[in-house]
Amino acid sequence: MSFVWTEDLSPGAPMMASNLNEVQDNIDSIYAALDITRNGCGSGAGWTEFPIAGGLVTPKLSAQPQQLRDATDYAYENKCPAYNSGYQDGVDTTEDSGYNNG
Repeated sequence: MSFVWTEDLSPGAPMMASNLNEVQDNIDSIYAALDITRNGCGSGAGWTEFPIAGGLVTPKLSAQPQQLRDATDYAYENKCPAYNSGYQDGVDTTEDSGYNNG
């Protein structure tokens, strides 16, 4: 799954509320696609620091980026590693078994 990013998150770009809200929206779509909900939350990632209102955000943000990190880590640790764990189950492992034996 990849996203089409519309906000400028490049180094040196001003950090706008819309930048962080776009990250939040994309994390929400991951939670929806994987059908997961964080423990103790009514739905999805259970945001408490989002969405952010306004334009330019303070350079000393701490709660919002940490919540983005926590939501991403939770999705990875609780669904992503096992999501496609059976992918190779149907692969024919005997194909080309004699290749390079001679």
